[in-house]
Amino acid sequence: MDILGFIPQIIFLALVWFALRLIRRNEDYILDFYFNRIKWQTDITKDEFYRFAKYLQESSPYFRNLSHDGKAKFVHRVKHILGTKKFEGRDGLQLTERMVVLVSGAIVQVTFGLNRFDLSHFTTIRLFPEAFYFRLYEQYLKGGASKSGVILLSWKDFEEGYADEFDKYNLGLHEVAHALKLNVTEGNRFDLKFASYLDTWEEIGMLEFARMKEVGESFLREYAGGNMHEFFAVCVEHFFEATNDFKKQLPDIYNHLCVLLNQDPSNFEEDYELSNDFAQSVNKDKDRIPIPEKIALSYNYVTSHWSFSLTALGIIVLWPLAFYLYSLTVMNTLEFYLLAALFIIIGIEQWFWFSEKAIMSIRFFPFYLIGGFSPSMLCLFLFINLNLAISTSESTYFIKHILPDGKYKSVLVYSNSELKDKRSLRTFSNAELFNSSSEPNYVNYKFSNGILGYRSVISKNAY
Repeated sequence: MDILGFIPQIIFLALVWFALRLIRRNEDYILDFYFNRIKWQTDITKDEFYRFAKYLQESSPYFRNLSHDGKAKFVHRVKHILGTKKFEGRDGLQLTERMVVLVSGAIVQVTFGLNRFDLSHFTTIRLFPEAFYFRLYEQYLKGGASKSGVILLSWKDFEEGYADEFDKYNLGLHEVAHALKLNVTEGNRFDLKFASYLDTWEEIGMLEFARMKEVGESFLREYAGGNMHEFFAVCVEHFFEATNDFKKQLPDIYNHLCVLLNQDPSNFEEDYELSNDFAQSVNKDKDRIPIPEKIALSYNYVTSHWSFSLTALGIIVLWPLAFYLYSLTVMNTLEFYLLAALFIIIGIEQWFWFSEKAIMSIRFFPFYLIGGFSPSMLCLFLFINLNLAISTSESTYFIKHILPDGKYKSVLVYSNSELKDKRSLRTFSNAELFNSSSEPNYVNYKFSNGILGYRSVISKNAY
């Protein structure tokens, strides 16, 4: 046996073994680099990522249970929050990077399953050393979320909330829950699925809320009985800090809160994602309130929509543009308004789609049809006809009268002309009329024959 003949194979195997050992020893770094810079494309340095991860790892059990991919997604969202919120230290509190990262982490935790996660209505987060005096209520508070878009937090109580992960008290999660609801009711950019299911969840929760008011006892802490806003915020605290007990004691509220937030804290092995058979497994139990196979989108909380913008655009821009395009087209006034009415009739069909999704009221819909849909369709129709010609043609008309139109313009009157209703096409500047002749007798028009059946003027010449 010639051992020398195996030297290349031995060297190759040694290199493979060495490469595998090197990859194994640096597996965490390789995975973190891949998920951060390639998958999530987070604009973050290596040192910054590991600082953020260290703060979260030490304080957040939720973060600790995430995979490499989940942690990269979490930090990616934290970085986004830091870039879109203004953090302020009050009453002498000096903010640190750790503080703002952990507060951002509380937002990300509650909204981890949502597509729109940044609570865009809330632009400012104010941190106080401890409970602070709030003049509006004339009392000391530990936290708050205002309709104006400000989150208030006592740093002392925020840290205590994360110090014990099973005490069912977490100020950060509680105030973020308030902000999440206010972001829907007061803001204009929110997760549509969350907003669509919010009323359904509150109907389910109302049974337990009413029982608390009547009996005074519940698995939920007493503070949940104040009102439905506090009920939701306390449920969110229990959702993350007493997951298994919540799931056992109040299964319907828990299950539908999973749907509302699009995450399941008990499924930490899969980054809290709802399992594919979540709805099916819940619906097998006939005693449970069934989970819908698909959330029906609702626009009850939408305060702005493209239909509103289109209506405003139609009134300001599209109707004037439609009249301008009409002025270039050989179409009489009756045809123009009949075409506008036809588009209104066609647009009525949209009501069944709009009303089903609760985008607009019946009172606004006529304004949308007349101000938005009809002029936009008119503009589209006339623009296509004007710019897509199947042929060209010419017509010459005998001038019957020349009527002055101010100092510099004149309007021509033709005998037996199809242009009798088109004053705009019969209007010439005096320079056009009298350059070559003191009294022209004819006008030649060159037309493009549009693809939609109407002629448009390309040029006109008096002689």
